[in-house]
Amino acid sequence: MSRRYPAATRVTEFSNPTRYAEFVEHLETLLGHAFPDATEVSVVDRTGTGDHFQVVVASRGFDGLSLVERHRLVYDALAEPLADGTIHELRIKTKGSQMSEMREKLQQVIADEPVVLFMKGTPQRAMCGNSTRALEALRRAGAPVTTVDILPDAQIRPELSALSGWPTIPQIFIRGELIGGADITEELAESGELEEKLESALGAGYRSGRAEKTVAVA
Repeated sequence: MSRRYPAATRVTEFSNPTRYAEFVEHLETLLGHAFPDATEVSVVDRTGTGDHFQVVVASRGFDGLSLVERHRLVYDALAEPLADGTIHELRIKTKGSQMSEMREKLQQVIADEPVVLFMKGTPQRAMCGNSTRALEALRRAGAPVTTVDILPDAQIRPELSALSGWPTIPQIFIRGELIGGADITEELAESGELEEKLESALGAGYRSGRAEKTVAVA
């Protein structure tokens, strides 16, 4: 029987460090049961508050799956602590047995950055209209955008599409979740849903960290 922890349980309330260690071990056990062939399972408390975690899972079961499908499996494994609020924020990194170096770089950016826009060119010199449209929609919503130019290396686009399951550029991710391309992002912005997604994923003060930056993967 799995151990239940109330939503109020946080690291600051674990006066005994052993209880906190048991909670982390509990999360690792849930992941271990979901991925019995895993060669790596780790759970790290990112902020020291006991409810913001990053998990890493390496499993052959991820081979051939998109990033969205991989993340869904991890979310399913941790469904209970996510549903009851014990985990407030979860960042996920998955590894298959045949992941290329480029794909690992792309996945790391997606996992680390709150909002990522894979585009053709840079914000200062966008090389396609759809990339510009997506960037402007994110800007209007006040998103703290991290951009990645896919043009410097021909390997980036196929590796990104293999990871995300999305064939075209641009691609937008919020807290590791694929949102889609320019059309979807614009539609979400016009309806107000984009701001709702950003606030839900990043917190009510997300606009205060809206500075743009560019990350190179090649």
